[in-house]
Amino acid sequence: MVKLYRKTGSAGPLIETDKMAERTWIYVEAPDAEEIEMLRDRWDLDAGHIQDALDPYEVPRFETEGEAAYIFTRVPEQLDDSFTTTPVLFILTRRFIVTVVSRRIELFDQFLSGTLVLSGTKPATVFLRLFGEVINRYSTYIVRINKRVVSLAAVSGDGIRNRDIIALVSYEYILNDWLNAIVQTNAFLRNLADPRSGIFVNKLEREKVEDLLLATGQLIALSKSSLLHAKNFRDASQTILTNTLNRVIKFFTTLTIVMTIPTIIASFYGMNVRLPRANSDTVFIEILLGTLGLMAGLLVLFLRKNWL
Repeated sequence: MVKLYRKTGSAGPLIETDKMAERTWIYVEAPDAEEIEMLRDRWDLDAGHIQDALDPYEVPRFETEGEAAYIFTRVPEQLDDSFTTTPVLFILTRRFIVTVVSRRIELFDQFLSGTLVLSGTKPATVFLRLFGEVINRYSTYIVRINKRVVSLAAVSGDGIRNRDIIALVSYEYILNDWLNAIVQTNAFLRNLADPRSGIFVNKLEREKVEDLLLATGQLIALSKSSLLHAKNFRDASQTILTNTLNRVIKFFTTLTIVMTIPTIIASFYGMNVRLPRANSDTVFIEILLGTLGLMAGLLVLFLRKNWL
């Protein structure tokens, strides 16, 4: 799907149009081979880069082809209770901006519907607004994940469950994945902020790029802090589970040893040999009391040695 959008003014709404003009936003969603060929032929866009944007494992990077800058990034999303990222390609030229996505993304839907305001009409300004919102999404979702980790730690006093450990491992994986994406984004933003790149020639635009660079730097620190917090809590939870398991094993080991005593004594009287006081009427009570005494003595010993 390929759609064209324009703004009637700097503060006006986005309007879908059929005619290409200066300062148009070309929105491309899950393009087929025919649409990719049309984008290449009509606007001289690189078909290979557009194909790369449809790869779910594409990583953030920045390349230039002719007068166009191809900026790959990943947009974070929350789907029900899970978090994920989707690759997005921004193609920035002096005349228009192109966004390429493999599927529908809530972020762009909010801009297209007017829920989020797209200020400015210049392609560079539009890109900075869109990309700034991507950075904001990362910040929002990382804080949200951090709160979930804290909530898991708060209820850990009621007992660590296997699903809590699974949730922590999942959050660690997400944070690691996002951290890699943000680090790569921070790297190419440094290139964009360089005046020699020729992408942002306006001083105000370069300042906004530097703001984005600073924001990604803060996100890197926040991601590392959240990742460390999740890892520390997971390690503590595993230690608690291991300690609980060891206590259970010690308890049943002690129980096995104690319960072996009456079995051993009873086996002596099961042998076909003469035993002391075999004909006594009170020998059963004596054996029973002696056995209970030995069991109690072992229990006291284990308790004093802290083996139980």
